[in-house]
Amino acid sequence: MPVTKEPHRSSGAHRDTTLGATHHASDAVRYAHQHPTAMLPEIVSFTTLLNVKSRAVMERIGMHNANKDFEHPGVPPGHPQRMHCLYRLRRTQWRAGNT
Repeated sequence: MPVTKEPHRSSGAHRDTTLGATHHASDAVRYAHQHPTAMLPEIVSFTTLLNVKSRAVMERIGMHNANKDFEHPGVPPGHPQRMHCLYRLRRTQWRAGNT
């Protein structure tokens, strides 16, 4: 996906796209940790440092900032969205918060 100068604007069905994103992200995490064909030990996600809304969604669903910021190789040097942050959620952490 090419990097654009303008931020992405969601045209989803939810009026509050942040709550919609949280709902869908939560469903994906539940599937990854509970579905017999998935049962992933860990989920990772990343976004630009500037994407405060996505970072808030990841935190609301229980993900933790791994403090491993990195320069995304697909974003040109000097671009304001080049720096990304990594979030993680281990199945054991998820289970502890959902019992």
